[in-house]
Parts: sequence; structure tokens; C-alpha cells
Amino acid sequence: MGTGSRGLLALLHRRVERRGAYGEHKQRNVGRLLDVSRETASGAAWKRLGFLTERLWPAEAKIIAAARRHLTTGYVRLDPGNREHGKLSKRWSLWINVSPSDLTSESNAS
Repeated sequence: MGTGSRGLLALLHRRVERRGAYGEHKQRNVGRLLDVSRETASGAAWKRLGFLTERLWPAEAKIIAAARRHLTTGYVRLDPGNREHGKLSKRWSLWINVSPSDLTSESNAS
């Protein structure tokens, strides 16, 4: 699992066989997403996954709870490629350095 928000956004918004975004797809597998995350994700990736899940699928309490359990110390940027800090999310120890429209626009994740 890459740690950058652009890659994570692409995964979360990617069209699956043009039938809908991952979060709305009937074949999505939250358990598998969490298994892969546990095997490969850094603390920074968990912060990004938790934050983005709250924004994109707020009802996915299982993902949010797992991300909270894997939080690490220190602050990271939501988009590590953007040198700006942006607004700080103390809940996720994350600098929100992308605009809110970038978080919900599928055209930006393609």
C-alpha cells in the first residue's frame, strides 16, 4: 500500500469495471483492505486511510477503528508531494494540505 494520498485516493475512488467507485461497489472487501493494510501500511498510511475513510465513507467504522489503533507519533502531510502544511488534523496527526474538493472529486483521483 503506497503512503501517498494521490495513490490512496485513486484506490478509494477507482472505478471497478465501470460499475462504481470502490466504496460503493458490491464486491468491495473491507476485511481484505484491512489485511493488506496491516501487512504493508506504515503509520503514515494508516493516518491517511483513517482520515480519508471518515471523509468518503463515514459509516465504515471498522476501517476508522483499525486506523485509530495503528496511529503513530508525529505529523505527516496528507499529500507528501505537496510541501505546504495546510490545516492540522489533531485527530489523525495529519497536515491536510489538499483542498476539500480534491478529496471528493473522482476526476482528480483517476
